[in-house]
Amino acid sequence: MRTTTTPLILLSILILLAPEVADAREIYPARIPNGTVNNCSNCHVNPRGAGDRNDFGTAFEDGGLVWTADLALADSDGDGFTNGAELLDPDGEWSPGDEDPGEPADVTKPGDPDSHPPEGCQGAKPEVDIGGACVADADCGEGGKCRDAQKGGYCTVVVEEGVRCCPDGSTPFDVEGEGEICLKDCVEDADCRDGEEAYQSCDEDSVCWGCWIPPVEVGVSCDGDDDCGEGGTCLKEVQGYVFPGGHCAVDWVAYCCPAGTEPVTLGEGDDEVSYCMLTCGGDGDCREDEDYLCDNTDDVCWPLDVFEGGEGEGEAGGDDGNGDGGAGGEGEGEAGGGVDDGAGGDDGAVNPEGGDGGDGGGEVAPGEGGGDGGAAGGGGGGTSAKRKDDGCATAGMTTGSLADLARGLLRR
Repeated sequence: MRTTTTPLILLSILILLAPEVADAREIYPARIPNGTVNNCSNCHVNPRGAGDRNDFGTAFEDGGLVWTADLALADSDGDGFTNGAELLDPDGEWSPGDEDPGEPADVTKPGDPDSHPPEGCQGAKPEVDIGGACVADADCGEGGKCRDAQKGGYCTVVVEEGVRCCPDGSTPFDVEGEGEICLKDCVEDADCRDGEEAYQSCDEDSVCWGCWIPPVEVGVSCDGDDDCGEGGTCLKEVQGYVFPGGHCAVDWVAYCCPAGTEPVTLGEGDDEVSYCMLTCGGDGDCREDEDYLCDNTDDVCWPLDVFEGGEGEGEAGGDDGNGDGGAGGEGEGEAGGGVDDGAGGDDGAVNPEGGDGGDGGGEVAPGEGGGDGGAAGGGGGGTSAKRKDDGCATAGMTTGSLADLARGLLRR
């Protein structure tokens, strides 16, 4: 009697305990989002549970059997999709008791490299006008982001695997510091926003792109480019112009001009350079105490010596002693070499008061004094020409080259 009762009692105990063991195992799938879709096979090699754990199961156990953002962002099975993407909670925001995210049919196993979402972005496609004008994110609509660093703004979408994808008609590109964002597809420049408020073009990747506006305080003093910030250039001496104390500017070929500045070109031909310079309404808007004045023609701040002609060298006189004074503030005529009275050198072309006439050559008498003052203006001691430009620097550039320069800093 005792030999038959004992096994029966043990069997009864095991039967009673079995549901408790099963219940203990069943709580683990409920600790991860959509865990009940694949149950034990989320964590175990054997899909029925028990035995060896897969890489996700090991990571889950090592983390205290708790679903966290770190676990969601990890790719335990190395299939190229994060655990969160496979369980439809990419950022690890789900907690036990919350409603499971997404559709059960889209759930895959985070511990099985052969089980993963379809290739390509899986997620919602926000109704955003990619490349459209904006000032703030709200201008782009739900799911959109405004790139306000670009001239006129640029509506885009930040791609998030399993959550947001690029809308039709746009392509994702990796942008430094911003992650993967959507850029508008194009065939030609006419497909993009263009003009003074956009400066977009269709580049060689067939997407609309515009130049970047660097956060530079144009016009302040500087010792080097680093003092001007990212995208800034410290002008010291350019094309014959000397900028006292340095002058922060923006290279207009590589970037768009910040607000309150205008593009100005120095030099000509192959020596031409263009910078965004500080606009002004009067001398008080410039660093007047450091010899900067407001150019009333171009309405930009320029060094004082631009407005003053330098001294010009006079040319030598001929047999009659005639010699013209050089163009500039004061012209000095050189002596003539003949026997007749030498006429004094002509006055400088800039200084209305006129320079001193040169001594006459010859053996009889000194040359006459300088003539009337030259007309004001002109070359001013031979300084380089400058001009103000009203549009973007696209003339003479191949299609997309402006975008390429900007993208070199931003899209890499």
